[in-house]
Amino acid sequence: MRSWNVWAKPWQSTCKTAPINNYGASGCNVAMIVIESPSPQPRAVQITTEKTMNLPFCITGRTVNMVKL
Repeated sequence: MRSWNVWAKPWQSTCKTAPINNYGASGCNVAMIVIESPSPQPRAVQITTEKTMNLPFCITGRTVNMVKL
């Protein structure tokens, strides 16, 4: 009997994909393909340091130094 690792090869794809099959005792047949989600792309972030910046929420602290940007 052959071992499964005889056919094992390094993964060459950019994302991993796998089929999942289920054959139920009552005759139900279900199949699903599962795909690895893509890596998040880095986004440019713009930081504003204006003293009068309007925010959708209130930031509080005991001292001004605790809430500095």
